[in-house]
Amino acid sequence: MASTDGVVEPVSGEDVEQVKEVDLSTDSDSDSGNYILSESEYKRLTESDLADLSLEDLRLARNELYARHGYIFKSEDLNSYFKQKSWYHSDPSFAESALSETEKYNAKFILSKERPGFILSESEYKRLTESDIADLSLEDLRLARNEIYARHGYIFKSEELNSYFKQKSWYNPDTSFDGSLSEIEKSNAELIQSRERSLQ
Repeated sequence: MASTDGVVEPVSGEDVEQVKEVDLSTDSDSDSGNYILSESEYKRLTESDLADLSLEDLRLARNELYARHGYIFKSEDLNSYFKQKSWYHSDPSFAESALSETEKYNAKFILSKERPGFILSESEYKRLTESDIADLSLEDLRLARNEIYARHGYIFKSEELNSYFKQKSWYNPDTSFDGSLSEIEKSNAELIQSRERSLQ
């Protein structure tokens, strides 16, 4: 496994409500049955699909993935918003497993756009290729590898890395993080480290 030299997240590293649910102060489109992203339940989204969405719309689009399956929001704003949608039917038995792989991918993809400041924003859920990292400097590669761990709240021993990630709005130190990564994250960390070695 790739070294964590000051290196370790994922959506699972955040509070579940933070991942799924955000407060919304908008009532735009609240009286219709329209979706922000009507194809997000069966089509993998791309950069162009999200290009014209505001941060508020991105959050709403992510939450509607869960709302389609009847997730009951604890936020009154979200509850009120989705209850006005003709297609929304609350389901007390909702479980994460109700989401398809495409929906899970899209939720993470949208979330990555809500959380700016990543060198490789897709490295937590997409297998990177040589071309994805070909133009990164040795320093950027090091930071990109470490941000895989930082997403989980890894607390770095390196003061330099600690200082760097503490400046990121998405970074939340987590003393309970045990270093576990998904298979995709492990693969990406190893790919990046291999590229680092080839440049040294």
